[in-house]
Amino acid sequence: MKPTTTKRIIILSNIPFYGEDDIKYAFGELLQLDYEVCLADISKIVYPKIFCDKEENPFSSDQIDSIIIEQEEKLISFVKNNSNSFFLPLFFDYYDVRIVYSLFDKYRIRYGYINSLMVYPTISSNARRRLDFSLESIRRRLYNRVLKRLVRKQYAEFIAFGGEDGTESLWKAAATHSKYTQKAYLWSFNYELFKEARALVIDYKYAVFVDEFLPFHKDLLIDDSYRIDAVNYYRELNELFDVIEKKMSLRIIVAAHPKAYYADKPYCFPGREVYYGQIAGLVKNAECILGHHSTALNYAVMARKPMLILCPPSCRPIGDCCMEMAVYYCAGIVSKPDEVGEFLYMNGERYDELWHRVVSCFDEPKGLLWQKIVSLIG
Repeated sequence: MKPTTTKRIIILSNIPFYGEDDIKYAFGELLQLDYEVCLADISKIVYPKIFCDKEENPFSSDQIDSIIIEQEEKLISFVKNNSNSFFLPLFFDYYDVRIVYSLFDKYRIRYGYINSLMVYPTISSNARRRLDFSLESIRRRLYNRVLKRLVRKQYAEFIAFGGEDGTESLWKAAATHSKYTQKAYLWSFNYELFKEARALVIDYKYAVFVDEFLPFHKDLLIDDSYRIDAVNYYRELNELFDVIEKKMSLRIIVAAHPKAYYADKPYCFPGREVYYGQIAGLVKNAECILGHHSTALNYAVMARKPMLILCPPSCRPIGDCCMEMAVYYCAGIVSKPDEVGEFLYMNGERYDELWHRVVSCFDEPKGLLWQKIVSLIG
C-alpha cells in the first residue's frame, strides 16, 4: 500500500461547502491535530444544472483551504497532483461521481469514509418518482446496481459509523470495500458538537426549531419530487409557531441550517431570533425541539428533550418522511394550528434505545472524534 507522505487530508464533496460546515464537521479539531486540510467542491461537475450559480453562504476560512473544481480536466489534475494525500469523499460510489472513483483507481488514492458519521434514522422514503426508461437512466441504474461492484481496484481503507442504524445497508451501499476495509464504530458529528458545546443562557423559556432551509436547499433540488413552495411554507410554518408559542407559553428560536442565509429573507421568520452555528448549545436549555426530518433531530435524544414534528400542508413532498420520523422518535406531529396541544411527551425508553442507533456506538465516548479518524489513516 502506498504511504501517505504528508499530513494532508482532502475532503471531497459532491455538494457545495457552506459557511457553517467547519462547525458541522468539527474541522477545528482536525487543525488542532496539526493536519493540513483542503475542502474540494466538485458539485459543478456532478450537478451542473443545480449548482450553476454563486452560493449565498459560501464556506470561507483563514485556516482551511477550499477550492471549487468546475471541469473534469481540473479534477483529474487535482487528484493526480495530490495522490500522496488522504481523501475523505463525503459520498459513496454512484453513477454521477464515477469519475472520482476511476481516478482513485488510476492513481492508487488512499481514502476512507466519514459520511456515515452524519447518522440518518433508518426510515424508508416513499416519495413518488417518475419512471424513466431513457438510455441515460438505464446506464445509471446499471452502474449503481452492478458495474460499480465489478470495476473497482482501489478500495476504501475504512468506513466510520456514527451509530448502529443502517450500518449494514451503508456497508452494502458503499460497494468500494474489500475484506481489508475496516469498520470503525465511533460516534456522530452531531454528538461531537453536543458534548463540546456550552449551553446557551437565554432568559426566557424557548423551543428550538431545527431549520432545514427547505424551499431553498439546493441539495433537495437534485430530486424534483422534493420541491416546496417558499411563500406557502413560511406562512404556514409561522402560523404553527404562533399557536405553539401561545399554547406552550414559550418563544421559538430558529437554529439555522448550515446552508441557510436569511439576511435577505426577512419574511421567513419575522420577529424571531435566528441563530447560526449554535444548535448544540441551544438545545441544552430548550423546552422542546421542533423540526421536519433533519439528522439534527437527534439532538433531542442527546439532550433528552420532547420533540414535535411539523408537517404543514406545503410539506406534502416530504410528508411521508415526517410521519415516519414521528413514529421513529415516538414524537408528536402536527400539520395545522388546531392540532397543536399544550403539552409534549418524551418517550424516555425510546430515547434510550436510539442512543446507540443514532448518537454513538459507545455509552460515553471519550476523546476527540477526529483523533479517532486520523488514527484510522495512520
